[in-house]
Amino acid sequence: GLCYLEAGRWREAAHEYTLLLKADPGSPELFYNLAVTQKHLEDLAAARALLLKCLQLQPDFPAAELELGEALWQEGMLEEAAEHLRSLCAAHPDFLPAYFPLAEVLRQKGDVQGALAATQAVLKANPQSASAYQELAILEQQRGNVDAAAAAFHQAEKFKNGSKVRQAAHVATGSALRLLRAGKSEDAARKLEFALRLDPDSAEAHYHLAVLLGARGEEAQSLAEFQKAYSLDARLKPPHRP
Repeated sequence: GLCYLEAGRWREAAHEYTLLLKADPGSPELFYNLAVTQKHLEDLAAARALLLKCLQLQPDFPAAELELGEALWQEGMLEEAAEHLRSLCAAHPDFLPAYFPLAEVLRQKGDVQGALAATQAVLKANPQSASAYQELAILEQQRGNVDAAAAAFHQAEKFKNGSKVRQAAHVATGSALRLLRAGKSEDAARKLEFALRLDPDSAEAHYHLAVLLGARGEEAQSLAEFQKAYSLDARLKPPHRP
């Protein structure tokens, strides 16, 4: 199931996780992963039900709480989503992935100050987050601060587009993936580490290193790399491994 999940093959992943849950109905991780696939298949009601079951089995599960908050948001339940994501950030203040959707939900609700506070929390932890600067620019525009908005957009483009060094890191990451496909995981790990020395804020390098570390069973290091990748690029969500 995890291979299908990481490849974005949602229907195959849903089928596999459904079968796995029949064999192990007490696994919160399986409920979580099936919920993620249902979200991508746009069955939000099913995703919410699965996430609630997951959290009954394992109440302290920040990634599941995040997915539930996003599902509420996607269903248009802004008040519930905002309350849920606020609670998540209060309980886990270092869980940066929760601040991105919180800022967007609050902005949609018209709570610009709350959205600004959430965005600034991300920038305090990661001053080179292009996604956070982009959100900051939108918020400053809404506040009528044209110069501040322009400065934030400039920072977002600076960190998004990168430089020749960032391009070199991208090439190194591509080489690492080719090594992985050839079964040379040690060489791939060294190549990804080289990419991160070139560009410590390469989201893709952090993400693929997280996958590699997870495959080795180094779960704590893998989670740290997944969270770093997500803080740099909100599209890179960490899959949860059973």
